[in-house]
Amino acid sequence: MLVNRYKPKKVSDIVGNSTALANIVEYIKTFKTGKAILLYGAPGIGKTIISQVISIDNKINITEVHASEIEEVKKIKSSSTMMSLLGAKRIIVVDEIDNYTDKGTVTEIINLIKTSKFPVILTANDAYDKGLRTLRGYCTLIQFRRIGTLSIGKKLREICAKEGVEVDNDIIVRIAESSGGDLRSAINDLQIIITNRKKVTHTEIIGFRERGINIFEAIRIIFKSNSLNDASKAIDSCDKDIEEIFWWMEQNITNEYKKPEEIAFAFDILSKADMFREKVYVGKNYRMLLYMKNMMVSMTLIRKDNSYTPYKPPEKIMILGKSKEDRAENNETHGKLAQELHCSKRCIKTQLPYLKIITGLD
Repeated sequence: MLVNRYKPKKVSDIVGNSTALANIVEYIKTFKTGKAILLYGAPGIGKTIISQVISIDNKINITEVHASEIEEVKKIKSSSTMMSLLGAKRIIVVDEIDNYTDKGTVTEIINLIKTSKFPVILTANDAYDKGLRTLRGYCTLIQFRRIGTLSIGKKLREICAKEGVEVDNDIIVRIAESSGGDLRSAINDLQIIITNRKKVTHTEIIGFRERGINIFEAIRIIFKSNSLNDASKAIDSCDKDIEEIFWWMEQNITNEYKKPEEIAFAFDILSKADMFREKVYVGKNYRMLLYMKNMMVSMTLIRKDNSYTPYKPPEKIMILGKSKEDRAENNETHGKLAQELHCSKRCIKTQLPYLKIITGLD
């Protein structure tokens, strides 16, 4: 997908928020234990990706964890008090803290900040949530603002040039204006109109779309609204991409529905959406995104129910999140060994298990 292909790979690729970027770099350079930075602002404007890009640019490892993963926060806290055996630097990122403001989670994050020997970066849509009042005292707040229409338009033109597609300027402007400052969504809109085309002179009107619904609100609307239009808008407006929304729906079907026939019907609908998902992500047929979305949206018609349902993050994503730190440390070790042994990291990765068997070491 274009949004992945043109994901920033270095600091100079980041669009907008130059002052915020400079402040983050300065914090990392002058870091002192006991102070974190809290990046806040609307979804889709680069709060999370900026930490990843800075880590790549400065050859610093990054450990990311979602605020919902309280056990992982505790684990990171224990490992953040000591430097790496190989002397590698690290950044710790805790995402979406404003969605998990219970006392236990906030306390663990504060303890992490107090003891960490590595820079701690927190992200939130709303830094002034009342549940974060105590935490704010340990943070320097850095606001991320929506990206300007001109900057988004410039980036879209660059993408069109690299993709070899000619798009009328008025269409570029319309996409940029309707994005609401969300570059990720603007690129997704561009993807839809240029797929399988080399020249775009007209397209359907792209209206302004509300942006910034978090995943919990989006899932609630999809399951409960009983309105195809509302469910479709929820997917468009969500701060997660459509594949992640798919996995959230899969995880929460059995939480939302209790009758066996409803559960079976819901999984049948999602299985059909999965068929289109495979065509998108494996076959690279991006026109199938619309059919995937329509199948997901249709689940809203199973029943209307306004009762409260506690939704949970997908186990698939949580497993990847929990293993992220271990994978980062293994990658660091593989890199060091590859350099010493004059071979590739891939070679080290494939041969290391046999060396462990031969030596009897864990």
